[in-house]
Amino acid sequence: MPNNRGPSKGCSRCRKLKVKCDEDKPSCQRCHKGGRDCVYGTDFDRLHRDQNSKAQSIATSKWRQRAGIRINLPVQEHPDDSLAQRAYNRFCYDFMTVYPGVIGRLPALLEDTADDSCLFTVVRALAYANYHGRFGSEDAHQASRMHYGQALQQLVMVMTVPDEMQKDDSLMVIFLFGLYEMFTSSTRDGSWITHMKGTQSVVAQRATSSTRLMEDSNYLSVLCSHLVVYYLTEKKTPPPDLDLWIQQIPFENEAKKHLILLMSEAAGMCAKLSSNNGFKSLEDQTDLEIFHECLELDLRLDTFCTNTDPNWNNVAQSPISHINRPNWSTELLSGPGAPEKMYSYTNRLAASKWNMSRSTRIRLNLALLDFLHKRPFMQPQFETAALRARMVDLLSSLTDEISYTIPDALAMSFDGSSDFESVDKIPTLWAYMVLWPAYTSFECLNHRLVKGENTREKAIWFRKVLTFLRETIGIAKAKIMIEESETQGL
Repeated sequence: MPNNRGPSKGCSRCRKLKVKCDEDKPSCQRCHKGGRDCVYGTDFDRLHRDQNSKAQSIATSKWRQRAGIRINLPVQEHPDDSLAQRAYNRFCYDFMTVYPGVIGRLPALLEDTADDSCLFTVVRALAYANYHGRFGSEDAHQASRMHYGQALQQLVMVMTVPDEMQKDDSLMVIFLFGLYEMFTSSTRDGSWITHMKGTQSVVAQRATSSTRLMEDSNYLSVLCSHLVVYYLTEKKTPPPDLDLWIQQIPFENEAKKHLILLMSEAAGMCAKLSSNNGFKSLEDQTDLEIFHECLELDLRLDTFCTNTDPNWNNVAQSPISHINRPNWSTELLSGPGAPEKMYSYTNRLAASKWNMSRSTRIRLNLALLDFLHKRPFMQPQFETAALRARMVDLLSSLTDEISYTIPDALAMSFDGSSDFESVDKIPTLWAYMVLWPAYTSFECLNHRLVKGENTREKAIWFRKVLTFLRETIGIAKAKIMIEESETQGL
């Protein structure tokens, strides 16, 4: 049976001997009796033990040891080179073999699922869509649309059976439908909204049910995160029970849950700021209370990042060299507004968390800036002009920091020595992770109260990044993000 108990909390010696550790601090009984130093790993080490070079080398050596067991397979004179196989192989490379996460669990689900199931059909649809986006195959595009239509019909049938919606593969189906929309739809049409409402319905049902949540917490936490990003981006009021659902759903760690709760609170604040447009009177205290609540929330978002485990902070920052780089990275890192330095993090999860916090702060402060602009005389003692200037400076700083993270997210190095020779080697999932931060930054720099001579060049560079995600990586939704940001800035 597989060991699903999670990473061991025992000391390093007990784990090396593969014996049970009593986990006494500062020294376990075994180390105490042997007179040895007792060393425990950090929470960070346990959670990300599979995201470092040492773990990779150990795994590789074990694979080679297993190679001593030989299985004789018949040699295929004509290996399967069909479009279906190529699309699926590319899907595995882009989504399942990189960055441990919810999609990495997909193979285990597929093993227990019938070939004609809704899960298999939506995987085929997404695999073809991804292949079309990366290589421009029209046959893959047509196959993707066909399988998507079949998957929708199957999903309707699944939704009529409440017990089916309680299964893990149904959660994965909802998640993959959302991904499909991001990679195929260049408009903000009704089907995308429908999938987000479906996500909300599933999260609400699972969070309030008696079903064991620990087994599917990864799926639910990802769906919750997408739901919060949706409400934050659209400036819509989240469901009143969203925070309760997040509290009840186990996340991979408490820090991630805390961040999602802060983002949910920010979504509610942004919705409140955008809906409270009418100026009442100088005596009315409501506007002032809202303003102070938002400032306090922004401070909590800032301190959340700075007070996290030091391992989550950017471990290296260096100027970017433009010598000896492949053409694609040279092009992306050149031109007006391109970052002059880059951050390199301990792992992609740390970088993603930082950028989610930065993007949330950008959206909150943009909403505050609009709020102040409509109330120039909100309080006589307020220096609104100075406040707006400080907010613009903060927004500029946050967009700078996001730009510093993008080269590392796309597997670029400081000096270009380890850049991929071809963009085809960039896993789609890695590029997808910078979509929302890049979009948020581009929207901010095009905002009528922010844009100017100092921000114009940076906006040009973020547009280049979004265009790269659209035309090279194949994320179709980047197109409408560019168009809406530039239209709203007029």
